Amino acid sequence: MKLVKIPKRSGGWRTICVPSEEFKAGLRSIADKLLSKCDKIPGQDVVHGFRRYRSPVTNALAHVGRRYTLSFDLKDFFDQVTQEKLKGKVTKAEAQIILIDPSDGRGERALQGLPTSPAAANLAASDMDVAITKYLRKGKKNVVYTRYADDLSFSFDDPELIEPLREKIPLIVKRCGWQINLKKARLQCSAAGRRIITGVAVGDDGVYPTRRAKRALRAALYQAEKLGDKRAAASARGLREWCSLKLPKGPQPLDELMPNWRLDLEKLLAHWGLSKSVDFATERPQPEVIMGDFRITNDPVYILGASTFTTGWSSCLSHPYGQYRRTTLAQLETAGVSVAMFLSKREMNCGGVRRRVMRARAWVYTMRDGSVWHDRIYGNPDDTERLREFLNDRGIRHVDFASLSLRVVGRASYKNGKNAYYDSLRRIRATWRGKKCYLLAPR
Repeated sequence: MKLVKIPKRSGGWRTICVPSEEFKAGLRSIADKLLSKCDKIPGQDVVHGFRRYRSPVTNALAHVGRRYTLSFDLKDFFDQVTQEKLKGKVTKAEAQIILIDPSDGRGERALQGLPTSPAAANLAASDMDVAITKYLRKGKKNVVYTRYADDLSFSFDDPELIEPLREKIPLIVKRCGWQINLKKARLQCSAAGRRIITGVAVGDDGVYPTRRAKRALRAALYQAEKLGDKRAAASARGLREWCSLKLPKGPQPLDELMPNWRLDLEKLLAHWGLSKSVDFATERPQPEVIMGDFRITNDPVYILGASTFTTGWSSCLSHPYGQYRRTTLAQLETAGVSVAMFLSKREMNCGGVRRRVMRARAWVYTMRDGSVWHDRIYGNPDDTERLREFLNDRGIRHVDFASLSLRVVGRASYKNGKNAYYDSLRRIRATWRGKKCYLLAPR
């Protein structure tokens, strides 16, 4: 194990611990135990950093629709994780392993760079999170509080809360044994534009990639495609992933998102005289995304009714009563297929199933390498352009630019995939568990 000092952007030095591979492997098993402890202690519902199924995106989503955001930054976050703050939360044996004295006169602490330090920091800060939450509940203050590592964010609508929060929060933090870096305190107002929270732009109806991130992505794509820069290509992949603002991978609670999806799907299948034996892939890798009238959804009704719930435009799937919907049946069975939509305010009732109608839509494909692409966009010209901008802002490009070696997650049955039509994908015959099926890939 060695210690490395790197310069901070704001001045000074940050100590990073670089453990050996053997020591790191031993710490990972302890880190898993600490993560499980974090799931059980009070106050963790406001924490979005170093938590399962949480990310900067989930942190930012909690602040959508608010007028003001007041942000604070904890000073020397990991260096303030001491044995005293972890008392009663970890065993003595665990504390001896995860707390290290680098011989700089500041004693044992959770050094940045160790696999155990993030979870240990969340455990140590739990008392502070509980104290802040109790203060906000007292007097029924309408304030949203989240913490991502050392970033504390408070969003609200009443401007009279600004000064009380500025005064009280640092006092609570200090009482719990932590320190606020007052130089980094920041107040943002939605009237001045989208607020930036943990690197994500937050608006009145959703979250968006920042202009800075989009400019960096465009520059990297240009350098990669026009100049053949391999480093820029790698950077573009990372920036595209960030700009897509994906929710963390994890169990997709379809029954929670759409409690009546099974009943609605059965109604449509019966209404159009289609087979009820279709195997809808419930575990979809693309999470639900809602940003105002724009949506990326796994709702099987929208997948099956891709050219029925529309404002009047049509596509190759628009056949009377849907009797030739082999493509949509195959899409239902393919886990990596979702639908991106620009929605109208109007609703439509089809076969007893009611949904908002689509001004424009496009298939969205999640590939086995985790990349996400879209197919041809259908709809009225102005509406398709707006949907294209929404997808581009999330780093989702047309599938024609995808590698030919990629495959969409999942497979369609031979029965439903045989006569299916895809705008920009080709079908590949395969055998899975002794049965014929089709895989999807770029042409």
